[in-house]
Amino acid sequence: MNALFQGATGMYNFSGDFYGEPMEVINAEYTWNTRSTGFFRDPKQHDAAVRLWQEFMSEEGEPPELFGPAGIYPAACNLLYGSKAGPIMASYYRESADVPDTRGESADLQNTPASMRSSYLPMVWDRAYAIPKHWRDLALDSQTWNAEITNERYGKEMARLKLTPREVHRRLVRRWTVLGELNARGAEDVEKALRADPRPNCIEDLKFLKTSFEVDQPLMQALADFHRAMEKYLAPPQSGAGATQDFQKAWDEAKRAHELAVKAFGPPIDPAGGEVGAIRNYSGRLTEAIQNMLKRAGEGPRGEKL
Repeated sequence: MNALFQGATGMYNFSGDFYGEPMEVINAEYTWNTRSTGFFRDPKQHDAAVRLWQEFMSEEGEPPELFGPAGIYPAACNLLYGSKAGPIMASYYRESADVPDTRGESADLQNTPASMRSSYLPMVWDRAYAIPKHWRDLALDSQTWNAEITNERYGKEMARLKLTPREVHRRLVRRWTVLGELNARGAEDVEKALRADPRPNCIEDLKFLKTSFEVDQPLMQALADFHRAMEKYLAPPQSGAGATQDFQKAWDEAKRAHELAVKAFGPPIDPAGGEVGAIRNYSGRLTEAIQNMLKRAGEGPRGEKL
């Protein structure tokens, strides 16, 4: 749809990043030639442009010229990773799952593509992906790591979705469980690609992804266990009965994830830390949050009485 901007003196694409390299290749192709590979759309009215934009976000609306066997997407993956590893990575980037186990019914979601819906949890898309890029997930999730959720914006979204704190934690258990399953599938895909004679200049990238999956897996397990414990903690009467064991499991996994992150990812140059900085930061913060909840239950990590 870059043809929409013909005549503009400047144009910017969201061109992806290290975690979306095929997107970078495709955007570069269409930035210099809006009619590349003979496929383009140039709607003449605003409503038609919005409708196309939304259609392209769903699997049902994916153009075969881009995603079919002879499309530019598999070609980009083959160029990046090699003829044998390319198809494996093309499958990896499309690993995704629908998170909700219950559907929102608000009118503003009826015409919204599934990939763009936020009907299940505050400010989080309903569709999850295997790509190990979770800085935003962690930033939002951290708003729920105290006994009470106090962030004003998060609270407003909870009200919009008519969610109680306990239901938020129940849904976060599901989200992190789904993400953990996707993370494991992504790790399998990348391991297969490493064994499939990948192009030499992409091996370092694939190994970094493999390390990211290894660090993320215990963190996702820790988050699922933590939210499961919080759901029990908030069950009436609010006594924490049954939550301690899950808090202990979460603390063990979060501590392991933090140790792995510190070992695998050196101090990042990016002041904000990027993805690797977020994993180091939030895994450490999560262990502290779990310790605080254990104190409320009258215990320290590993059952030490307080």
